[in-house]
Amino acid sequence: MRTSGKSARKKKGFKRRRSVFSRIFGGFSAPKLTLAPVSGSSASGGQAPEPERSQEAGRASLFRKFFGKRTAERPARSGTSASEGGGYLDFLRLVAVAGLVLVAVLVAFDGWANADEVYGGVEVGGVGVGGASQERAQETLAKSAGQIPERITFVPSGPEGVGDRESVTLSAEELGIRIDAEESARAAYAVGREEEFGERLEGRLRSAFRVSEVGAEITYREAALRDAFEVRPVEAGYKPTGDPDTLVSITPGRDGVAIEETFWKDLDRKIMSGAREIEVPLKSVAPKLTTAEAERLKPTGMLSSFSTNYLTYDDTPGRVANLQISSDAVNGTFLAPGEVFSFNELAEPLDYEASKVIVQGRVDEADGGGLCQVSSTLYVAANLAGLEIVERHPHMAELPYIQPGLDATVWFGALDMKFKNTTDGYLYIQQWVDTTTGDVSAAIYGIPNGVTGTMDSERIAKYKDANKNTVTEWVTYRTVTRDGEVVESGPVHTDVYTSLEED
Repeated sequence: MRTSGKSARKKKGFKRRRSVFSRIFGGFSAPKLTLAPVSGSSASGGQAPEPERSQEAGRASLFRKFFGKRTAERPARSGTSASEGGGYLDFLRLVAVAGLVLVAVLVAFDGWANADEVYGGVEVGGVGVGGASQERAQETLAKSAGQIPERITFVPSGPEGVGDRESVTLSAEELGIRIDAEESARAAYAVGREEEFGERLEGRLRSAFRVSEVGAEITYREAALRDAFEVRPVEAGYKPTGDPDTLVSITPGRDGVAIEETFWKDLDRKIMSGAREIEVPLKSVAPKLTTAEAERLKPTGMLSSFSTNYLTYDDTPGRVANLQISSDAVNGTFLAPGEVFSFNELAEPLDYEASKVIVQGRVDEADGGGLCQVSSTLYVAANLAGLEIVERHPHMAELPYIQPGLDATVWFGALDMKFKNTTDGYLYIQQWVDTTTGDVSAAIYGIPNGVTGTMDSERIAKYKDANKNTVTEWVTYRTVTRDGEVVESGPVHTDVYTSLEED
């Protein structure tokens, strides 16, 4: 069939374009197979000649320039030549890159075309603002805020005994509802604009195919709802009985009620939608110490005790009063497993009488004189129970009511005496003053665990300093046994004491 000259020129131009395309992307066409002659069939009877290098090999070389050797060298799939498999993978890679570039271009164009509008698919608290200008979105949100009912009824739900409570109706004023339409509109406009490129791309794709939710800038009094529905759990506890046989009784714990966290995540949307009735899912909350756990951990026997005597040092009324005040502060303390006891936390807030104290190596008078005898007595008792000592400081001078090296001074705001409950149960601490004998005593109760401790000290040096004051050095040892076997033994500290100066 004849063709016109115009038609021929078109075909010629098409062939030229196809030729250019083939030179660039020819590697993607099906490979041509070159069959080698069967061995021994040549005229010379020698080894068959090596087949000619196919066009595919040349194309693979071209791909290696663009994509590196790694792709071309991947093993071919079964039944496919290496060059064919590599070309196919390169084709897929090129398509993927081209697709990403196309998406990026479309997103960039969309951003330019909608520079003054919130991207489509964006909602604020369930209110659609996609396609609107920021100003228009603000007006829409403000109008939606005006549709919030004056009173909202909250209906509890949950397990039996938890969710079967009365509904609560609260006014918008009681809830303190405030909606910032301007800031909410700004947040909606920012979707797909203020993040890094990858995040912007993800945000645009998400809003293009499904709703992109933005939380409304809404405030309300969370406490109003918690006060209406939540009940704090009651911790189980202990109460001294005064009977050495029973020692303590248990005050039972009680479960509390709390609002499920999922409720707060969706509350903004429900308020913005104008809901007049909102379900409040409730759950039961157990106390940290349940009644059963308190029974299992309760102290049942004495672990250690120790006494000192104030008559050997100072029995003035002010000092004896301070001994009683600070002992009463400690007496009846319960210490949970792993908890650290602090003498200052209990004794510091109280009012004390003026009495003898040691300040800068001199005997003086100040409020609180005598507290160190109480802390020293308890310090030794804690060691005898094998407990971990967290903080302890020696006096500046030896004192007659306790052996040097066994003392523990305190000074509010600076020096404390602390120990840790390293047992598996609760500790119960008793401390008291016997004014008939002058004894200051401490006793520690817990779950008997076969642990006992001993404590002793010895003087290792005595000399005069440059000021002619007598100086002594003492080293203190502690030994702890469990069921008769030594688990700890050795020196725990070395202290230096200087003789006191008195007015």
